[in-house]
Amino acid sequence: MADERIINTEILANSPPNFIYKWMKKNYHNIPNIIVDDLESKLSLRSDPIIKIALARFAYDETIVKSLYESKDKVLMIAALMNKNSAWLTEDYIKQIILNNNKNELYALFTNDNVFGRDRTNEAFLIKLYKREEIFKEITDDQWCELITYTSENNLIKERREHPLEALDNNDELFEAIWKLPGYAPINDKWMFALNHLLSKAALPYTIAFHMNEKDIIEMIKRWGIDDKFPNYVSDLSYSNLRSSIARLYRAQSSEKFLELVNSNDAALRRTFYRYSTHPRVDKMKLYFEKDKEDFVSAAVNNIHYYTDKNIRETLRLQLFSLNIDIAFLHTLSSIYGMMLERCKAESPELFTDESDEISSSADLTDSESEPQSAQSNHNEILSKMSQLNEKVSAIFLLLLIGLIILYFK
Repeated sequence: MADERIINTEILANSPPNFIYKWMKKNYHNIPNIIVDDLESKLSLRSDPIIKIALARFAYDETIVKSLYESKDKVLMIAALMNKNSAWLTEDYIKQIILNNNKNELYALFTNDNVFGRDRTNEAFLIKLYKREEIFKEITDDQWCELITYTSENNLIKERREHPLEALDNNDELFEAIWKLPGYAPINDKWMFALNHLLSKAALPYTIAFHMNEKDIIEMIKRWGIDDKFPNYVSDLSYSNLRSSIARLYRAQSSEKFLELVNSNDAALRRTFYRYSTHPRVDKMKLYFEKDKEDFVSAAVNNIHYYTDKNIRETLRLQLFSLNIDIAFLHTLSSIYGMMLERCKAESPELFTDESDEISSSADLTDSESEPQSAQSNHNEILSKMSQLNEKVSAIFLLLLIGLIILYFK
């Protein structure tokens, strides 16, 4: 077995550069240390630029990765910062990268979950970013906002601790720092976009009930109580959507307070209830739809619980296609509906065994009145319009393509 490894390592070390890069990208996280050490040592003797990129991007050896970063080659520097196998980055390097303010380097750094940690080594540094402590006091508001935006793509913020007790041991400080940001971040469009993006990705902390009370949440929501200039709620680019995101904290802080959101005067908070409630009912859906129309539907189509019962999902479908809204917005909502429906079918196929049946009566279907016939006709009319729109787009694209071909041959 050992002889076979030696032979395979030698063959791999002398393989074409493109093959080596693809092989390392696909397999390198599962390779025994004895092969890694020997292979990296042999590859480091080759001067091919693609092999250097492969080593910077995937190597475990801290000395090798660090030397490639310090070569000052821009591509190798970015590859080294993207490396998720090596623990070569120290706090001094991170500070210098922040002060250099190179956007490509900063993006590679702050989206790398290995740097800040699966072993929690540099997690404290990320917490300082959210709290704007130490070195982060030296950068501008705009730079701070950019770094916050980059971390939205870091898988670390999406990962809750495996068990609440582990969260208590670690004080769950990272997630609390994220969710307290709306309480002191500058209030403007740029920060609204950044916080919307961040909070849409971030997991809720387990211990928020111990460190944030209802008054704190209310004050954060009030800070962002600005009239909406961005009406497309699906895009997550509105002040009301930010308020909706902040209201998610009620789910961690108090289940009773979360249920009260449905009666809020702020439609943004009602949307939070629609988006995350777990026991939808047809009779309640009709009341919500009558009150909030697309606000209700745009939240409900994203809630998996609206797809687990046939009556519920059919009611939602009819409500969706009875909306009198922009055709592009309707197309977005219907696409979400379709994707969520397929997800539910894949995860719980047993819920769809009687899908060919008509909607049956249900204990939840307390209002015996069926949906208006106009909903179905409206559905068909909208589908027709969407088909016409697609045909027009295709025709325009064809004309542009013909024009480009004519210009090319001239």
